[in-house]
Amino acid sequence: MPRRLPSKPVMIGLMLGLLPARAGAEVPEFTIVPEKSALKFVATQNDAPVEGGFAKFYGAIAFNPARPEECRIHVEVETGNVTTGYEEVAKTLPMRDWFDSPKFPRAVYDAAGCQVKEGDAKSFVAKGKLTIRDRSQLLDLPFSLTHYSAEAAGATGTVELKRNAYGVGQGDWADTGAVKDEVTISFTVEAVKK
Repeated sequence: MPRRLPSKPVMIGLMLGLLPARAGAEVPEFTIVPEKSALKFVATQNDAPVEGGFAKFYGAIAFNPARPEECRIHVEVETGNVTTGYEEVAKTLPMRDWFDSPKFPRAVYDAAGCQVKEGDAKSFVAKGKLTIRDRSQLLDLPFSLTHYSAEAAGATGTVELKRNAYGVGQGDWADTGAVKDEVTISFTVEAVKK
């Protein structure tokens, strides 16, 4: 005997019953607050750490920890604005052999979808792509929430890159004897709802 579909009033009731759950789990959009955020790096030259950061970066984030698979991240970093205690490094990195900032003024990270890290409901991994110069690589970006509401959010994270994968260090500088290939990136982000 064929199954009968629920009556129209029952169907409408079921649909209306689902609406509050969906509305309560919306994915708000946030804008990064640069003056309250930081983007830093640690490279290694001649076996000594070289610390620095980027003075100008901005972006937009859509995120709800209840629906991490729907997260979206877009961040742009101005590579010509390097901050470091080493004046020579600050002058060199925007040059042609490194970031080539006049030709490639921004590094861009785009992600569509995040995953919860197993065993930690406040830690996630964004699944995205990083572009520096004219090279793009898939990059899983781990981060942890420091606070979250529908109006404001904060996060911190650390990831290791290999500079040669992005063409940072051309010619003789591609050799990793003096300047190591690995670079550690760390960030603190504060964002407010759009």
